[in-house]
Amino acid sequence: MQGKDKQNPPIQMLSHCEQIPLCRRNTEVAFAEFEMVDNKGVRKLMDSMWKKVTSLPRTDTIRENISTACQLHDGDTISVGLINNAMPYQEMFRKRILNYSALDFGKITPTEPLPFTTTSDTMDISMRTEKPVYPVGTEEIPVKISNNNNRMLFFGLDYGIARKEGDKWLVLNTSTVWNSVGILIEKGREYNFKAHMYNLVNDNKPGTYKVYKRIGFDGSRKEWYMSAEFKLE
Repeated sequence: MQGKDKQNPPIQMLSHCEQIPLCRRNTEVAFAEFEMVDNKGVRKLMDSMWKKVTSLPRTDTIRENISTACQLHDGDTISVGLINNAMPYQEMFRKRILNYSALDFGKITPTEPLPFTTTSDTMDISMRTEKPVYPVGTEEIPVKISNNNNRMLFFGLDYGIARKEGDKWLVLNTSTVWNSVGILIEKGREYNFKAHMYNLVNDNKPGTYKVYKRIGFDGSRKEWYMSAEFKLE
């Protein structure tokens, strides 16, 4: 992000919170052969789980796929949020990290089409990737949002990625957890960020993709979705 001066900063961090889920993000795991344990035992499983996960290299599928983990109010259940929670990834987690009877991965989310339209250029606001084409396997896509509108833009850190299939855009797996941060961009300024492709949990084959992001004006409830298209070859 680019700054100006303290009296009139073009980009401002309005607020910052820790991770949205009420649980720890880093993990290690121990194996429990489908048995129930008391509350203290569940906490030990959680601690062990986080240590094991965080000891994995960042190139490991499990390390990239885990988003959250927390002990639910019933005291027995450990809820694990996976970026891709399809059955093969659940089984991988149970086999390598924690095999516990009260492990809850939530509802399996099928691949669905993007339910709204996006635009790359509107009202003197544009969103572009750094290059139009990237090789298959690229981990991060640099994106730039430019504001030439007289009004201040307002948005958060979250974004999504979709791949074009026929006349539809299919939503890919991306992070489900974001810091609560508000970003303001005044006229004539830009905001740059990198969109992570999560190659280990997505089928990022050759094709046309887009990074999309919800945008609004500061002080207004009106919002829309901007996007930046690119190809993987």
